Amino acid sequence: MLAPAGVVLLLGGCFGGVQRPSAPPVYAVLDERSQFAGNTACAECHRAEFDLHKASRHAITMRVADRQSLGNLTPPLGPIPNSDYALREHEGSLRFERIDRPEVGSRLRFALGSGKDAMTYVGEFGKEILTEYRMTFMPGTRSWCLTPGQHGQSNLALGVTHQMGMARRCILCHATKIVPGASEPDTRFLGVGCESCHGPGAQHIASAKAGRTADMKMEDLSKWNAARLNAMCARCHRSIDDVPLIGHEVSATARFQGYGLELSPCFRKSGNHLSCITCHDPHADGRMDRSKYEKACLACHSPTASGQKSCPVNPRNGCVPCHMPKREVFGDRRLPLSMADHLIMAYRTKRLVH
Repeated sequence: MLAPAGVVLLLGGCFGGVQRPSAPPVYAVLDERSQFAGNTACAECHRAEFDLHKASRHAITMRVADRQSLGNLTPPLGPIPNSDYALREHEGSLRFERIDRPEVGSRLRFALGSGKDAMTYVGEFGKEILTEYRMTFMPGTRSWCLTPGQHGQSNLALGVTHQMGMARRCILCHATKIVPGASEPDTRFLGVGCESCHGPGAQHIASAKAGRTADMKMEDLSKWNAARLNAMCARCHRSIDDVPLIGHEVSATARFQGYGLELSPCFRKSGNHLSCITCHDPHADGRMDRSKYEKACLACHSPTASGQKSCPVNPRNGCVPCHMPKREVFGDRRLPLSMADHLIMAYRTKRLVH
């Protein structure tokens, strides 16, 4: 379904001022010769960051899809309501199959998602291929819905088959490292780990232990500008380059936070200083308390700040509900998920999203 014309025009008028990264961010996973150390190896020198990350949802956004790993997040067995599919158990493994043709089925290999809202399952791995199964499980309600992105698709055996680079990209938003020569994740590196953002760490650790501080074999992310930091986050949270400018995704600035932020007047007028980590600690989960986020707003938009006008409605608090209103992400009543719209602006009229 196309976005309303007003939305297309609104977003189209923002592209001219978007600041692109001056150099590509670190891609920490595609060179099979890279030497990864794992999160635990980082703890010796970076204990505070390690502890925060270990407790975060990023750390558990992928796991093996078996009863032992899923625990109480294991979906119920049997036919899946309002679908052509069922979940069975076969020789100790969970199996996703057609109800009408049980021989058409495959073992669940991995679960994507922390379980906070939903979990999608993948399997049938090849060198450059994987299958994303048709149905997604919501642990909170113990119910199922159509996997986001598969609406409107028919004649699917088990789900959508991703090939070539898309298969790898899918996995590398949920795991730190893949098996050499395949799109399958290395089970020692499930979840978004330290090295997903900082790059392979084995050489860095060796340099640190040897006292070679002049060559630490790792980029210092604190020296990156905002556009480059945002580009790194957008590898998974999407940027303008990843969102089609025709179709329903053009208005999905709540679902694709990097994309929304790039379009925001606040980012475009920040002098390349407003980044994802201005508001979010990259090692921890997002906070539910708005006060931390509003401190970032008031650093520029308050009666005592310089450079930007303060809000004429409420110059001291209440920034987020007005300028980052919550939007439905998928438009599916069975998956009622809403997120703050990261197109930060003064909303004078109600904007439709799908």
